[in-house]
Amino acid sequence: MGRLTARVSSNSVSTYFLLALLTALFLGGFCAETGAEEIVRYEFLAEERDAQLEDILYLSSGVTLSRAGLSSTRTAERAPYTLRVGYASRFSAADVTLALESGGLGGRVLGETSFKLALDYDLDDTIAKAVDELLESSGVLKTDATSGGNRTAIQGLLTAPANRELSPDELLAATAVRYSATLGLGGTVVLGEMTDYFRYGVSGMAGFSARKPWESWSLSVGVRALGTRFINDDGVSGGPLYLSSVGLDVQAGTGYEKAYRISAAVSGGVAVLSVAGSGETLHKAVPYFDVGSAFQLPLGASLFAGLDVRYLVAFDTDRPVMGVVPVVTIRKEFR
Repeated sequence: MGRLTARVSSNSVSTYFLLALLTALFLGGFCAETGAEEIVRYEFLAEERDAQLEDILYLSSGVTLSRAGLSSTRTAERAPYTLRVGYASRFSAADVTLALESGGLGGRVLGETSFKLALDYDLDDTIAKAVDELLESSGVLKTDATSGGNRTAIQGLLTAPANRELSPDELLAATAVRYSATLGLGGTVVLGEMTDYFRYGVSGMAGFSARKPWESWSLSVGVRALGTRFINDDGVSGGPLYLSSVGLDVQAGTGYEKAYRISAAVSGGVAVLSVAGSGETLHKAVPYFDVGSAFQLPLGASLFAGLDVRYLVAFDTDRPVMGVVPVVTIRKEFR
C-alpha cells in the first residue's frame, strides 16, 4: 500500500408489485357460507412447459378459487371440476386460456376464457379477474344465501376466517428451494483513512445462491464475488488500487407471502488488494467482512431487479479499506 502517496490531502430499485403473488394464500380454503369444499384439479397444457409460470398461475388463481369456496389441487383424480390451463410463454408475457370442465376426462365444458398475461406488477390482478369471469360465466359462483342479498362467495371473503392453511400442493410449491444467479453493477464510497488517496470506486458483483422460503421469512445461502477499481483522488500518484473479494453470503428476509424481497445480508471471506505500478503489480490477501441489506422487485416469473447495499471492511494491517457498496442487481431464479 506504500506505493500510493498523497501530494494533496483534499477530500474530494420502487414498489412492489402492487400485490404480492402469494400474500393471500393463507386465506384459502372454506368460505364461511360453505359447509364442504369442492375440488378443482389443474391440468397444464403447453408445447414448452414453464414450471415457474405454472406455479404463478396455480397459486394466484388458487387464491381466487379459494375465495369462492373451491379447493385447488394438481393431483386429485376424481375432482368435481377440472381447470385446463393452456399457455404459450414468452420473455415478458404469456397467452393463457382457462377452460373449466365438470368431472374428469371428457367432462362438459362449463366455461372458457382467454387473456394475455403481462409478467409485471399487475399479473396477480389480471389472473384474479380472468378466474372471476370464468367462474361467473360457468355458473360456479354462488350467491351468499345468508346475506339475503346478491353478495357472491368471492365478495364474502371479508367474513371468511383469516387463519386457513395452505393445501399440501400449494405449500409444496410455495416453499420449494429456488436457485438463483445474480449480477450487479454499482460503486463504492470510501470511508476512513483511505480517503486520503481515493473516495470512490466502480464495482461489479456476481453471486449464486439457494433460497428456502417459509410463510413469513426465508433463508438464502450462497457465494458472493465483488470486484472494485478505486479512482485516485486529485494529486495522488501510484496505483490504481483494485479490490477483489469472494466469500460466503447469507441472507434472511421476507417469506413467500410477499412477492417482493427484503433481506438482511452478511458475507465474509478473502479479499485481494492489488496495486498496479510501473512494470509490476503487488497483491495482498486479507480477510474481509460486509453487512447490509437487499431489496428486490419481480420483473417476471423468475426475474428480479433490486438494490444491494453493503458496508465493507477489508482488514489490511497497514490501513483497512472501508466503504459503502451500493449495487443495482438483476437476479434470475432456477428450479
